[in-house]
Amino acid sequence: MQKIQVYLYPNRITVLTNLDNNSANTEWRIVYQRNVKIYKGIDNVIEIEVKNNDQKRVEIGNDILKLVLMDQSRNLIGTYTAQSMEDSTQVGLARITVPTADLNNLDPQFLKFAVYKDQITGPDVLTYTDSQYGAIGTMQLLNGLNYVTTTTRVYDRFTQETNYTAGRWEDRKTYYNSEGISLNDYRAKNITEVVLKIKLTDFYGTIKVEGTKTEVIGNESFRNPKILLDFTWDGYNGVWTTAPLPIDELNYLRVRYIKTAGSLDSVSLLV
Repeated sequence: MQKIQVYLYPNRITVLTNLDNNSANTEWRIVYQRNVKIYKGIDNVIEIEVKNNDQKRVEIGNDILKLVLMDQSRNLIGTYTAQSMEDSTQVGLARITVPTADLNNLDPQFLKFAVYKDQITGPDVLTYTDSQYGAIGTMQLLNGLNYVTTTTRVYDRFTQETNYTAGRWEDRKTYYNSEGISLNDYRAKNITEVVLKIKLTDFYGTIKVEGTKTEVIGNESFRNPKILLDFTWDGYNGVWTTAPLPIDELNYLRVRYIKTAGSLDSVSLLV
């Protein structure tokens, strides 16, 4: 029988308060902190341990602890109110929960946090992550249970483009271009090939799939495209699934077609 061993430890932050009291015992060193890690895809429960400058727990009592969480650029993620864990056997402990919804749109990074006491009868009191009055702590955000889901994107709007050969009306050709299809989601997942599903109704004509490395889509983005597919149909009716198309360093695709009859109704792909 195979066995997986796991450990259940509290994810705990230690903060200091009352540093100015009993200053003779102040320890001029960084308080040892476990490397606090939180994960995307799950609600993260974090314990807050409040101590004084001689490393003894301090009663929280009626004070309300709040944790302010910021991203690496110090943009606010959220402010969380702690629930007291004090009882007849322990003091100086509380817990907060950072919900998964607040983290899932963030990239893995080192977050910043600060903890303060919201005193009912007086001003707020900042706590410290070390005995030298450092108020800002760090916790690491990692990928965890944020599994990848796939959805279907459908593109059904096409822009008409008419080209004239040597300026002659009778030599005109009318092309239809899809909107730019972003590949950012694929590249973020390290996917190197995509498959398109193209819905056709009695289609007679030529279909091309073009790619571009342009980062911002615009009128000139597909002036010199990379041709990923060039295929001619004589009366196809149904959904055509292409062969895998390598996207390499491409940022956008588009479908471009010219027809003599029928219609190209939509293009879809998984992201």
